[in-house]
Parts: sequence; C-alpha cells; structure tokens
Amino acid sequence: MQRDMEEKRPARPKAHIAHIEGREKVVLSGVLDVESFDETSVYLDTDVGLATITGKDLHINRLNIDDGQLVIEGFITSVVYEDKAPKEKGGFFGRLFS
Repeated sequence: MQRDMEEKRPARPKAHIAHIEGREKVVLSGVLDVESFDETSVYLDTDVGLATITGKDLHINRLNIDDGQLVIEGFITSVVYEDKAPKEKGGFFGRLFS
C-alpha cells in the first residue's frame, strides 16, 4: 500500500541553477528543452521560463534533457529570461489608451 502511494506522487520539478564561469562556460540545470541553437544564440525552455543565451562561438558541450542538465561553452555575452505565461493586457497604459 505504501509503495503504491509513492509511485503515484507527481514528479517534483527540477531546481533551476545557472552557473557562469568566466563568460566562457554556462552550466544549467532545470532545462526542459532546447528550442533552437547556433553559434551566436541558444533558446531554452527552463523550469523558470524561457531563456536566451547569446555570445560568440557557442556550442553545446553536454545535454541531458532527462536530468535537465546543459553545458554551453563559448564567449557568453548575455543570459536573458522571459516568463512562460503571456503578459496580461490592460496595464496602466493599456487602460489609458484603449
């Protein structure tokens, strides 16, 4: 009976950690998917939102989606996060100009 309850528990989301080493290496956890990548940018879906890593000569050194681990090497110029949820319309300026 106890074992059945343990098997039915939902999986906990992996914690997201971003570790940047000297602008030459980014180690990430909590990665859900790599949307696209090239030598200048990597677009990711993470536990905490969408992320874009930009730079020069970027390459994915290690990727394990099952564990949510990703290592990117190259010259890192930025790491930017966006929320997954769409932004609500109707903020102050939205109400003012509608």
